[in-house]
Amino acid sequence: MNIAVIFAGGTGKRMHSGAIPKQFLELHGKPLI
Repeated sequence: MNIAVIFAGGTGKRMHSGAIPKQFLELHGKPLI
């Protein structure tokens, strides 16, 4: 079993995600959380 901890607090201003919080961004087509 692989376990990971993703620190996704905040708005993600440096990620240029617009109005989408970091925890709702997608990575390889799947949401982070």
